[in-house]
Amino acid sequence: MITPSIIVAALLALLVALAQKFSSRNLRPLPPGPKRLPIIGNLLDMPTGKRWETFARWGEQWGKIVSVSFLGETFVIVNSFEVAKDLLDKRSGIYADRPDAPMAGGLVGWKNIVSFLHYGDHFKQCRRLMHTLLGTPVSLKKLHYIHEQESHKLLKAILYRPEELEHLIMHTSGALLLRVVYGFSQENNKQYPFVETADQAVNDLYISVDGFLVDVLPILSHIPSWAPGASFKRRAQGWAVTFDNMVERPFAWIKEQLASGYIESSFVADNLREGTEDESTVKWTAASMSAAGPDTTAWTVYAFFKAMAMYPDVMKRAQAELDEVVGQDRLPLLSDRPRLPYIEAIVSESLRWHPVAPLGFPHRLTEDDYYEGYFLPKGTLVQANVWKITRDPAVYPNPDHFDPTRFLASETSEVQPSPDFTFGWGRRICPGRLMAVEVLFITYAMALSVFDISKAKVNGNLIEPTDERSQGVVSRPCAFQYSIKPRNKRALELIEQDVSLN
Repeated sequence: MITPSIIVAALLALLVALAQKFSSRNLRPLPPGPKRLPIIGNLLDMPTGKRWETFARWGEQWGKIVSVSFLGETFVIVNSFEVAKDLLDKRSGIYADRPDAPMAGGLVGWKNIVSFLHYGDHFKQCRRLMHTLLGTPVSLKKLHYIHEQESHKLLKAILYRPEELEHLIMHTSGALLLRVVYGFSQENNKQYPFVETADQAVNDLYISVDGFLVDVLPILSHIPSWAPGASFKRRAQGWAVTFDNMVERPFAWIKEQLASGYIESSFVADNLREGTEDESTVKWTAASMSAAGPDTTAWTVYAFFKAMAMYPDVMKRAQAELDEVVGQDRLPLLSDRPRLPYIEAIVSESLRWHPVAPLGFPHRLTEDDYYEGYFLPKGTLVQANVWKITRDPAVYPNPDHFDPTRFLASETSEVQPSPDFTFGWGRRICPGRLMAVEVLFITYAMALSVFDISKAKVNGNLIEPTDERSQGVVSRPCAFQYSIKPRNKRALELIEQDVSLN
């Protein structure tokens, strides 16, 4: 039980640690930033809501690299593509660690998910397993039929329920990844609602990583859940149940299926059959993949539909390319990808125009470092402001405009930098990024080949969408009104044909 004397002792220990940390710097200059107060530093300056916008304003005032501190911890925000690449890519060996997350990681249980793991042998082992499934064009080619079938299913769902676009995209994204990882079909999920469980667990995660005092004062994690002010622990207990169901139930289900006989090939089934990997590592790697991808991919697809409604000339040019290369007698396939450069450019532009993780996850520095005369002490948390980088007019002219041609070579302009950094940096870059891009490509290509996407009309007036986005670790495009209709009779026939014919 926590007593007043324990709390006083903990606070004294904290003050001693802070004093040691400040004195150890020997006045070596940190990057500039807002003025710090004694002890609490910039705790009162830390923004809520759309933090990336505040961080961008700090960058305009203090430069490409800004630092703040709170309770002795140094936090660095990078608002420049070049600086982020220098630190998080070129020096990734010392910038690849993650900070502890007492709320989400410890109390809810996400600490064993790869995105939360400290950099080390277990992290590398899980990443290696992911790479065997998602890391090369050869390994991904085995999954093309799944990507194509699930994208076709999405077309059918949108045809009959266009008003549910947001939900349908979310469900398809989760179902596709769970089919790849565990071998689930839509029929399986009617009996075991794995997609819904994973979606709820990830939604809980986004709340749990955003602003709990226990992440600043980890000692609070020892407070009993019944104590006054411990409502955060009771919330964590509820989220932990959903998280545990997300991890354990699909793994138990697939082991039952293996014991009973035949089961479709999947990441988990294949690794359990071969028996060359530790079961715990397979389980946590599978849970990491099923949790990490669906939301980010889904919100990028939703942003694409919004962009097509806002920029009809882009849609028409894409449809013209599809008609010329693929024709109107079949749906596009991933094998068509090399001959569809404009669709490829739309994929890149959708990643740039609406980065779903505008700040990504923080990196933790494992050694003291220096950059352009500034001191970055060991333990510093570093975040690249991806949103600001994608909106930097020096890198991406006219950045608010959705313009796929910025990624196409021409005689009058150079190709602008790839937005691959929206998937992360260095040794923490998303291991499923190649698959994510393939899924985006085939989803866009199929949708554009059969649908006209336009602004909604109410009482004869067009409703103009905006590019507004939600706050949060993962930022969603705000809902918008739209019209989605088959392009013609042949498009309708293609949508309604048997998915297995794809």
